[in-house]
Amino acid sequence: MGIQSVLKDVSAVQKKLSVEVTAEAAAKAFTRVLGDFKRKSSLPGFRRGRAPVNLVKNRFAKDIREEVIRCLVPESYQQAIKDKGMEPIRTPHVSELDFSEGQPLKYVAEFQIEPSFELPEYRGLKVIVDRPKDLEEMLEQRLKALQERGTSLKSVENRPVDMDDLAAIDLHGRFISPEGLPLVGLDPIEEENVLLEVGGENVHKSFSKALLGMNLKEEKVFQIAYEQDYPDKKMAGQRIEFTIQLNDLKQKEVPELDDDFAKNFGKWESFQELQEELRGEMAKEAERGAESSRRNGVVERLVNLTPFEVPGVLVEEVLDGKLRDFAVRVASQGVDPAKAGIDWASVRKDFQDVAEKEVRAHFVLEALVAKEVIEVHEAEVEAEVDRLASEVKKSREEVEEHLEELKASIRRRKAIELLLEDAEFEER
Repeated sequence: MGIQSVLKDVSAVQKKLSVEVTAEAAAKAFTRVLGDFKRKSSLPGFRRGRAPVNLVKNRFAKDIREEVIRCLVPESYQQAIKDKGMEPIRTPHVSELDFSEGQPLKYVAEFQIEPSFELPEYRGLKVIVDRPKDLEEMLEQRLKALQERGTSLKSVENRPVDMDDLAAIDLHGRFISPEGLPLVGLDPIEEENVLLEVGGENVHKSFSKALLGMNLKEEKVFQIAYEQDYPDKKMAGQRIEFTIQLNDLKQKEVPELDDDFAKNFGKWESFQELQEELRGEMAKEAERGAESSRRNGVVERLVNLTPFEVPGVLVEEVLDGKLRDFAVRVASQGVDPAKAGIDWASVRKDFQDVAEKEVRAHFVLEALVAKEVIEVHEAEVEAEVDRLASEVKKSREEVEEHLEELKASIRRRKAIELLLEDAEFEER
């Protein structure tokens, strides 16, 4: 096919390819497509395939043009990137498409390629990792969590609200100016039987302060000036006058950490047995956490030492996956993600840095695999297939459907192990 193409480097990974299919090549394609339409068309007054060419051309002009473009663009694009030695990582974005009968076909294809970079010295990386948490402190937190699970609620009628109580209230809130005048255009807040933990981390301090000392069925009016960076954007930076009524009050009944507590939670005969088992579990968790910290640390260190432009299209794909996972987690809690009032743009922004780091780590580890010529042996593959089949409760055949991904994962894991061999770790 006769084509001309000009490649422009928009950036190290972003390319812009201007392609022109010669008028002669385009005319051949047009004639071929027109002939196909003529053979297949059935027009009034003519037998199938017997209509005059000009009539077919006029009747199907738009469809013929689209079919010519559909045939020529992919073929010419593949020829052009081959001529330019380019290997795009995803489908191009085609724009500025221009074609009419008898004329060349022109378009612009924008695409991205894998980054090119040199690995720095990766032997003996100096890595800072977090100091392991104190085991006894972790034990205390775990026991506190178990206490929370065993906590019951008891109705309270003969005393006012105190810290840590759970207060069920009706509330009305109106947005006001600093002078106390109502603000136009902001809908009031109306909620019934809202359950708030007085002094809880998710309750504004001023709200908890207003609740303290209230009695059942009592009403109270108060104002809160919310901070500019308050998480709820509707309320951030606003002054709101609340009118609340206390409908119900409950206090937490926290169980004592004793032998009865241990027996109620499982197989343990004494609180000491519970402590010893939890301590053993957490020691193993701490070691796994330390190993994970070291592995992540060496990869992050090497990534930080290896500057290159990341293909945005791959970052977007990772972001899409993270948002899908996030939506699944929300749905698993019985909440419709579409009706949860989630600021998806903000969530996507929160995942941006993580997604970019994952793409960077992928390229850096693949480069290390290539440089060290890291191979995967059949025995390693077999062991990994067995492990995954057992872990995800699937057959070996199902796991082996993703054999190439599995092999790539093993190679990257061996690359990380190579980095760990000579790395120097410092705790902070």
